[in-house]
Amino acid sequence: MQTNRPIDGKRLWDSLMSMAQIGATPKGGVRRLALSAVDREGRARFRQWCEALELKVRVDAMGNMFARREGRDPSRLPVMFGSHLDSQPSGGKFDGALGVLAGLEVMRTLNDLNLTTEAPLELVNWTDEEGSRFGHSLMGSGVWSGVYEEDAVKALRDAEGVSVGDALQSIGAAGPEPARAIPADAYFELHIEQGPILERQHKEIGVVTGAQAQVWYEGAIHGRDSHAGTTPPSMRRDALVAMAEVIRLVDRTMRARGEDGRGTVGFLQVIPNSTNVVPGEVRFTAEFRHPDQAEIARIADGFPAEAAALVDATGCRMELREKFRIPAQPFDADCVALVQEAADRLGLSWRPIVSGAGHDAVYVARRVPTAMIFTPCKDGLSHNEEESIMPEEARAGCQVLFEAVVARANRAADGGDLSPSETSTRRMTHRMMDLEEAAKHLSPQFEHIAADGLLALEKLQLPAGAEVLDVGTGVGNFAIFLALRGFDVLTGEPATDTTRYARQNWTARAEAVGVAARIRFQPFNAGAMPFESGRFAAVFFFGVLHHVEEDERYRVFSEALRVVKPGGCVVFFEPTPELLAQIKERDPEHPPAANPDNYKGDTRVRETKLRGRRMDIHVYRAAGG
Repeated sequence: MQTNRPIDGKRLWDSLMSMAQIGATPKGGVRRLALSAVDREGRARFRQWCEALELKVRVDAMGNMFARREGRDPSRLPVMFGSHLDSQPSGGKFDGALGVLAGLEVMRTLNDLNLTTEAPLELVNWTDEEGSRFGHSLMGSGVWSGVYEEDAVKALRDAEGVSVGDALQSIGAAGPEPARAIPADAYFELHIEQGPILERQHKEIGVVTGAQAQVWYEGAIHGRDSHAGTTPPSMRRDALVAMAEVIRLVDRTMRARGEDGRGTVGFLQVIPNSTNVVPGEVRFTAEFRHPDQAEIARIADGFPAEAAALVDATGCRMELREKFRIPAQPFDADCVALVQEAADRLGLSWRPIVSGAGHDAVYVARRVPTAMIFTPCKDGLSHNEEESIMPEEARAGCQVLFEAVVARANRAADGGDLSPSETSTRRMTHRMMDLEEAAKHLSPQFEHIAADGLLALEKLQLPAGAEVLDVGTGVGNFAIFLALRGFDVLTGEPATDTTRYARQNWTARAEAVGVAARIRFQPFNAGAMPFESGRFAAVFFFGVLHHVEEDERYRVFSEALRVVKPGGCVVFFEPTPELLAQIKERDPEHPPAANPDNYKGDTRVRETKLRGRRMDIHVYRAAGG
């Protein structure tokens, strides 16, 4: 690796081995269940190490730990990074711990070099990522991100009846701060891949572009307890036999989706679990994962009914509850680009990869621009005591983390010593760099669409992960651009040959630039937008109004206002003169009022010339913001 700011690989490895002693198992793994006495010991050692570096440690009500290193500019938002220290019941030494302790090594290296970043840094240890004790993964980051209600999570109980709230108190892990998201500039997470792809392809780094969709179930099958020796086949209602049918269904459902499919029954509780009793009840969990959100939706539509039919055929009865559904989560393109650039600069081989596992980063990404870094692990083995990585793999991943975190923390602040135009230009230059590769896979007009759209988005300041409706992009280029920026995109298209082609081909083109399946199509049909009111943060129109009859155009505009959230935006790229005249004439009488968002004194956000073309962008705000 070529760098003049090397992390200390031996020190990192020693820290990993030291943490692995806490909850060590005979087979070389760890058992450090969340909020247990062993977890308390791990947390104490982590705090001790942080405080030795003069980091300021704070803890929130869910036990999430944040260790802060101040930057030169206290007004800047912090750059966060970290992972988790809890483990599976028979887990490995590196799952989660690598990300936390590599983050600690980043802090130590900065101290060694006497370097202060422009923005503050915060290292995080999230509470109960694994979900193995209380049956609910991503617990601490989920509450922090607003995905789960704190009170509901604290009421969850383990197999012994101990609640999360009681466990937090019993080990002194509950802090005084509310468990809710703080404004942050970015979040980076280093993790072992937990799969075989990097090792098989001899890649040193996985540049993670996003995480796949998931749906989890918990259920119970009710039969009838009966004597194993005296109950004939015709009289049996064997819940375990019915469960075997469900297990086979989970496996078939997974294998039908090829190598991208995932399906697992990971927990079974057989009742009464006696040698000579026909089981009368089985409690279980089932989960499915896939990179394509549409595939998870199809599974969720079909699996419950199929499973119930199989169980009914055995004379038993099933209860099934969808525990949660996690949508596919693309990561922030700027942060992902920093990881890629770091690997390139260090001379490390890498490949883009979609995470097959859930990580805290998946929920943090809903609040903060996020990226992940993967290192290989031996045979792709994880959630196993034999989980293993090499010291040089840990060092490489940590060095990439260091480079990405420092680059993000030292980037030019908005405003600062630069004029607004210079700042915008520099952001534009940086962001367009990661669009150049995308443009190779897309049609020629993508570049100017991205350029104009980028500056419009900078004006709008939409939060990462916001749901947006993109209407009329033809071949879907702007939709892919929006997805690259971390938005959840629904694309409405007029029914033309061009758009039918787009619906057949956008997935392949999106995957070519590392976008997870976060673009969904909905027929537009000449202005009919039958979507739930208040759903979208923004509605984008790119040229679609040229496909709509002139007397329909204003109705399209008013429909767009209806489906954005209060204060949301309707954005027109090159709207027709007729529409602008209609808005000006009719808007005062049209509820809800559409108020031009006059950043510069009129409705025009900007005019740009790129390759000899000018594009006008007009933005309107729905009432209520």
